[in-house]
Parts: sequence; structure tokens; C-alpha cells
Amino acid sequence: MKKLVDQILDLAEQHKMPLILYYSFKTIHWKATRQLKKQKSKFEQFSKQFFEFITSGQGLDRIRETNTLNAIIFTGNFFLGIKNTRMAQDFYEKAIFLDRTKFIAWNNLGVLLYLNRDPIRAFKCFEKTIELNSSMAAAWFNYGYVLLDMGREEEAIERFQKALELEPSNTQMWFLFGLAFSKRKDFQAAIKPFQMVIEQQPDFEDAYEQLSIAYQKIGENGKSLKSLEKLLELNSKRPETLAQMGAIYFKLGLRSKGTSSYMKAADIYEEKGFVKEAQDHRNLAKK
Repeated sequence: MKKLVDQILDLAEQHKMPLILYYSFKTIHWKATRQLKKQKSKFEQFSKQFFEFITSGQGLDRIRETNTLNAIIFTGNFFLGIKNTRMAQDFYEKAIFLDRTKFIAWNNLGVLLYLNRDPIRAFKCFEKTIELNSSMAAAWFNYGYVLLDMGREEEAIERFQKALELEPSNTQMWFLFGLAFSKRKDFQAAIKPFQMVIEQQPDFEDAYEQLSIAYQKIGENGKSLKSLEKLLELNSKRPETLAQMGAIYFKLGLRSKGTSSYMKAADIYEEKGFVKEAQDHRNLAKK
């Protein structure tokens, strides 16, 4: 058993134990790392033996050791990463059953429940996590994420502020903080968080897009264009970015640049097989 637990922990050391929800093109998920995916078949074999052991009622003293509990939680993370939520929940609940003070297990179970569209129970898990460890930034962040998704922006902002006090270099947290202000239509306040994201992670494409929108909403069209230009430097095949630039150019009376941007967007849509979108943007270019 010790060898099995140690093998799992060798993998676990490469990865963060507490999970966080994060924003990526409006999809919420946990991203399993490449290293973990490469060891999928090996780990599945370990986890099957491990689960048989922890459900057999044998070796309870060994199971309740901290390292073994961490291995149980990490195994849950693995199954969540490959979208086997039933097995992930089994492991998280087993860790909580063995030690109800294991706050990481409560947090990760909350993530799983939220992904399974059970926000009420997820709330309770994050509240329990914070009760057990109020200095855990991931739990404050996750709680804020759920509130934001439910349209409770003010409460979400409070949670994000707390998370950022604890972990000021987390780009995902800064991004969601800015998005919360944008959803509240406080675009001036959204600018700083998006700038912080870009400062910490210059290739974060969504931050440039959201920063551009925030600038545009407060009438700073020149700064909005600069954000979009930087975004195109990172990814020249984003037709929606070119379309946004086209709209701003037309608003500023720069028709030739606007036409050019719309036509480039149409060409990219056509390359990707989106015929209707390509024609729509050609029509915009002619207006």
C-alpha cells in the first residue's frame, strides 16, 4: 500500500491540490495537465487499486495519514480532469468522510458540484472551506465565480477582492475581477484589473478583448483600437477582432480602414468555412 500511495503522490507533487474555476471563452472547466494525460492509463490502474483499498475497511490508520488523504484528493482531481465526475465525487467524499476538516476536499467537491450544475451545494462546500481555512484564496475565488455566474456581481466582487488580497499574482482572479465590473457596467473600474492581467501575462488574449470593450464603453476608442491591435499581434486569425476594429474605424469616420478590417474578417470566416458570416462582413464593408 505504501508504494502505491507514494507513486500517486509522486504525480500529485507536480500539480496544485486545490482546484479553481476559471474563465476561457465562456467555458468553465478544470484543465488537466499534459503530464497527467500522458500518464492516464498508468494512473487509472493505480486509482482502481487505491479505491478498492480505501473502501475495503482495512488499514484505516494508514488511510487517515495526511499523505494518504492527499493522494485520495489528487485521485479525485485526476478523475475530474478526465470528466469522470462520478469517480471524482467518490474520492472527494471519501476524503471528507475520513477527515471532515480536510478543507481542500471540500473546495474541490464544490468545484465538481458547480460543474455538475448544482450551485447551491457548491456554495455550501465553499462556505465550509472558508470556515475551515479563511486564508485559502482558491475558495474565495470559486465562491465569487459562482456568484458572478448567477448575476450577483456585488457579492462576487467582494469575494474576488478577498482572494486577490491573499493571492495578488493570480491572473485568472484578476480577469474575473474585471469581468465582474464589466457585468455591472462599471467599465472604468474594469480597466485596472484587465491591465493587471496583461502585465502579469502578456499573451492573455481575452484580457485584451475585454480591455478593448471597456475602453470603447467609456468613449476611449483610440485606446480600444490599441488593445485590439495588440490582440491581433498575438492571434492574427481572429475575425471577430477585425470586425470590432472595423466598427470602431467606421465610428471614427475612417471608412477605408473600416472597410479593410471588415474584408479581412470576411476572408478569414470564408477560410474557416463560415459562408454566411463571410457574406455578412462583406456587406458591412460596403455600408
